Amino acid sequence: MISWKVISASTPGIENNQPKSECQDFLAHYAREDSFIAIISDGAGSALLAKTGAQTICEAMISELKPYLNNPQKAKKEINEIIGRARIKIEKLASKNKTYLSDYHATLVGVIANPNYGFFFHIGDGAGLCSQDVDFDDFIISKPENGDFINETFFITMENWEEHLHIKEFEKPRYICLMSDGLTGFTLSNDCTEIKTGFLAPISRFLDNNEPSYGSKALLNTISSSNAHNINSDDKSIIWAKFED
Repeated sequence: MISWKVISASTPGIENNQPKSECQDFLAHYAREDSFIAIISDGAGSALLAKTGAQTICEAMISELKPYLNNPQKAKKEINEIIGRARIKIEKLASKNKTYLSDYHATLVGVIANPNYGFFFHIGDGAGLCSQDVDFDDFIISKPENGDFINETFFITMENWEEHLHIKEFEKPRYICLMSDGLTGFTLSNDCTEIKTGFLAPISRFLDNNEPSYGSKALLNTISSSNAHNINSDDKSIIWAKFED
């Protein structure tokens, strides 16, 4: 029996006041019994094949992490090698298509967890949060990393990706949330030390009290609304999960 309730949504942003034709974010998740994996990757808007890069890394990371579901502590020890193997799949794709690795630039924020232990692994922007309470009042966070300039971040496809890999461990997770950069401004204070009111807490309570099929539709409607796009025009992706014992 799967013990994780997982609800997710992803939507393209807007460009020139019109919906973008393609969402360059990609998300993936997998649960088995009491273990859970989730990944969000945000393809760089400037990269020619960003969506392909984001999708490839999400699918590759899920595949690479499945053997570690019963032992996330081992996954933490070997995470550089795990990400390296997933990254090779993008390198092979670039070689096959005679393209550049930078054409697939994408960020990475992910998690592997069971009821006792888990950790976030993170390259670039976006965020991961873990809490014991539905409102995320008391939380552990994997913070975004941005560069010196506006909208500058770091990608798994960079040669120095390991310098920008951040790990954040936690114990006894009950609620977990991953989000791409399009939603971090809704959720976090500028220094990422506080949760803003009006977004994550009410959404989390709603998802907690509704079935996943209904929750996912409502979540998609929320993040793709005109109000949401007026606040941030970027693509938006979110994965919310609860361990139900």
